[in-house]
Order: sequence, then structure tokens, then C-alpha cells
Amino acid sequence: MERRIIYSVIGLILFINFFFTVQAYFVYSRLVESPIDIIFFPADGVERFSPSDWIHDEDVTTADTALTVQLDEPLVTHFANTNSMDPVLDEFTNGVEVKAHDVSDIHVGDIVAYFSEYSRQYIVHRVVKINYDSEGWYAIMRGDNQLYSDPGRIRWDQIEGVTVGLLY
Repeated sequence: MERRIIYSVIGLILFINFFFTVQAYFVYSRLVESPIDIIFFPADGVERFSPSDWIHDEDVTTADTALTVQLDEPLVTHFANTNSMDPVLDEFTNGVEVKAHDVSDIHVGDIVAYFSEYSRQYIVHRVVKINYDSEGWYAIMRGDNQLYSDPGRIRWDQIEGVTVGLLY
């Protein structure tokens, strides 16, 4: 009798696990471009997309007690403690952000601040895909510490800025 109860509990746990896995697949497959966009990040040494080069050598000068970077309209930014971009940035990281002037300024790998129509707040995540559809340019975003892309297609008018530097 005791063995039958144990097997029943194990069966129930396996069924619940399977049910939620299938449910998550179908929910997220509607929110992201396709299930293929669900990328796991194995530690396999594969080259990943990095932010594009926004700061050039000639824009940086150093002195005994100062570092100066010439940027057009830079903003110092701070981040919420969501863990979505761990380990790259966290709540005590200071960011330096600039405005992008055109869609051609944004590249896969850039860390971008955008206004999310789903959460009704600003989010800072990495661009993982850029494409065009009948409505024009869009980007797909994902936090470095997340398994799934952010919901929806991020349009140019939602982009607030591009993170060009992080100070720890």
C-alpha cells in the first residue's frame, strides 16, 4: 500500500511537471517570434553577439585622476534589481546611455532601453534579432539571464536609448 502511494505521488509530480512544461512552451511560443527564438546559453565557448562599437579610441582621454569620454547627450542610468541582465548589470551598476538617431544605429547585441507596452515600464535588455515586417522595423529583446525573448516586437518609437558603458 505504501509503495502504491509513493508511485502515485511520483506519477502526479511527473504529470504536473510535463503539464507546466507544455503549457509554458505554448504560452511563450505565442509571445516570441517562434519557439526557435528560445535560446539556452550553454557554457560552450560559442561566440555571442556583443554590443556594437559606440565609443571610439579618439573619444577617450585619460589623466591622473580622470577618464573623459566624448559622447553626444550622454545620460547616467541606474537599473532595477530584476536579475534579468545578470551578470552584466545589476541594481548597483551605473550605466551610460546615448540616443540612437536611426534604426541603422541599433545592432544585434546592443543593450537597449525601451518602453514595454506589456509591462508599461522601461526595460533594459539585449537586442537578439532585428527584422522588418508590414509595420516596419522591429527588434526582439531578451535579458541575458532569461530563457525567453521579451513579448512582442519592439518598434523604433519604443526605443529610448542604447547603453554604451557600464561602471561597476
